[in-house]
Amino acid sequence: MSFLAACIQPLVAYLLHLAHKHYADGGGGYTAANLVGLLCAEMLMQNVAGLAGIVLLLWRVWRPTAKERARWRKERPWGAKAAEVSGAIVVVVLAALCAFASWRINNG
Repeated sequence: MSFLAACIQPLVAYLLHLAHKHYADGGGGYTAANLVGLLCAEMLMQNVAGLAGIVLLLWRVWRPTAKERARWRKERPWGAKAAEVSGAIVVVVLAALCAFASWRINNG
């Protein structure tokens, strides 16, 4: 299961790259939402280094993007928000599959 979790990490890196591009273009809501999703995925994959990195990024991004996050939450419909965080949702689902399989193997 560790190998499968490691195979997900390039997708996480690509999503972090996209989040950085959106952050540079003023998309703070997109960036914060994706970082929260990736934070959940890293917790499910039990990746301490990735978890620490994303917590650090989220800590640095959270306060400066407060106005952009509020505007992103209010102006975008739910479908658009889901589309923007769809990559993070896919990573969370894959990480959850790895986590549940790992827990099943360890208990069975």
